[in-house]
Amino acid sequence: MLASLHGYDAVVRVLLAHCSADINQTELKGRVHSINGDLVHNATALWCALDRAHYVVAKSLLDLGKANVNNGPCHPLLIDAIIRERFDIVCFLVENSYADVNETVTNNQSKCSSLMVAAAKGNTQIMTYLIEKGAKLDYRTCIHENTPLAVAVIEGHLAPVLEQRTVSNTDRRAIIQWVQTLCRQQRTTPKGQTILHLCVDSGTSHNINYRLADIRPLIVFPNLSTTRLLLTYGKQWIDLDAINTIGCDTALHVISRCSKRDTNTNPVAIVELLINAGAHVDCVNQYGETPLSVAIRNEIKDFLRLKQIPSSLKCLCARLIAKHQLAYECLWPTQTPLNTFVLLHGGLGREHSCSESDSVSEID
Repeated sequence: MLASLHGYDAVVRVLLAHCSADINQTELKGRVHSINGDLVHNATALWCALDRAHYVVAKSLLDLGKANVNNGPCHPLLIDAIIRERFDIVCFLVENSYADVNETVTNNQSKCSSLMVAAAKGNTQIMTYLIEKGAKLDYRTCIHENTPLAVAVIEGHLAPVLEQRTVSNTDRRAIIQWVQTLCRQQRTTPKGQTILHLCVDSGTSHNINYRLADIRPLIVFPNLSTTRLLLTYGKQWIDLDAINTIGCDTALHVISRCSKRDTNTNPVAIVELLINAGAHVDCVNQYGETPLSVAIRNEIKDFLRLKQIPSSLKCLCARLIAKHQLAYECLWPTQTPLNTFVLLHGGLGREHSCSESDSVSEID
């Protein structure tokens, strides 16, 4: 310990080479004053070398003496370094693969990860470094199941976390690939809602109950950012005019119904985003309602009116076919884009009326 404390690497190597096999010198513990003057109990030779920044000695203890990095005064040495906010020690242990940012946890019952400890301390520099090195953001403590973000909130250090811009190019590419894969699968809920429906529906905030408690206040639906993310990277797989099975509503119908209490975002921005991406403003649901018909907020109504005039020729033709109930189904296969286009411009209302008539006749 004395040789490590004073940085005498040659002495440390000699002692390690001639030490009896029955005595593990590297794990012997004692009391020593830290570089800050604090009295530390249960310190090892490795702890002493790290405390004094004698990294050549520390490397000898680890490589030759097989010193245990998890044998600290109270916690593993990586955790100990984070608690003492010794960024230099953290870098030494992680960069040389002596400690794993995810496997190293506290020795108490909570089993906090290294990132959680950094979040509790509010140390932005260490948090950023650990995240860049792959620290898991969704890790939970054993007792209260807190995440690193929750720990930061509890300890009053939320601001440093939110200020981070730690997404690397590799992480960014991974997120884009994940979004594209999700859109490519074209999944729907039992109610026929596409992922686009979910992004613009206020009910999503209540229905997705498996989201982390600390994330729910931050990601509220309808959500402009998630909608923009989908349309930017997954538009080729998204049907903007897809209908659900609740009332044959498109995503534009859903967001047009949005009231002031439903969201803290600007729904007009989402409406504009959908229309600019190619969503039809004159699609009708099974009740013959357009997005304008179901709109609640005046600003949404005004915006939709501006976008409705003039209608395109193909939309006018589709509405005319549906209005006069022409038997277009016999002219081409049912499952075609053209058939779907006519359905969305009035055909759904006709099908709904027919189904209600059939139900009445069955009762009679």
